[in-house]
This record gives sequence, structure tokens and C-alpha cells, in this order.
Amino acid sequence: MNFKVYNQKIFCILLAVVGGLNLSMALIKTQRGSQIFFGSSMILLGILMLVNPALVIDEKNIYIRNPLGFTLKTYPYNLGEVRYEKSRIWVGDKKLSVIGWMLDKKSLQTFLDYLEKNKK
Repeated sequence: MNFKVYNQKIFCILLAVVGGLNLSMALIKTQRGSQIFFGSSMILLGILMLVNPALVIDEKNIYIRNPLGFTLKTYPYNLGEVRYEKSRIWVGDKKLSVIGWMLDKKSLQTFLDYLEKNKK
């Protein structure tokens, strides 16, 4: 049982598009180094958020990942401890540092269905 919960595609694509617009305006009009840097960074961040999962969940741990794919934090859990309330994921009394509405609903719902089915 391994689940990967991704970011919502619309936010990732929107970030890359805004970065592309920023980069193109910088190259056409001003050629400012800072605008070129920020536009390129936004495009890269949008692509990385699209292809790398925000959460990776295995049998015993929930891993919060950054857009580069590195694990930021690990939360050990039991099936009865995990709950989803008000767009937040809770493990016991600890709130995970991800925003629920930024996550892909389909992949998150797959995990939540698994939790409901296997609760003790």
C-alpha cells in the first residue's frame, strides 16, 4: 500500500503560465535580470509541483515532500489516528503542514477511502 497525493494540476499549470508570461515580458520589454530569474523560477516550480507528489503515504508513515522531491517531514501513524477535517489532515493531535485544498482531490480521496475501509 503506497499512496501518492499530488498537488492540484490547475495550480501547478497556473504557476507555470504566470511564470512564462513574466519571463516573456521580461525578455520582450525590459530584459531585467530579476524578472528573468523570477519567471524562470516560477516555470520550474510549476513543473516540479506537477510531477512530484506533495504526500507519500506508506503503511506506517506519511511523508511530506517539497517540489524537488525531498522529504521535509515524516509523520508515523496508525490507521485509527488519521482524519481529514476542514481541508486539513490530522495525525492524532498533530496537523500536517499541507493545505488540503491544494491537494489533488482524486488521489487524496483514494487514501481517505482506504482509511475508512480499514479503520479498527
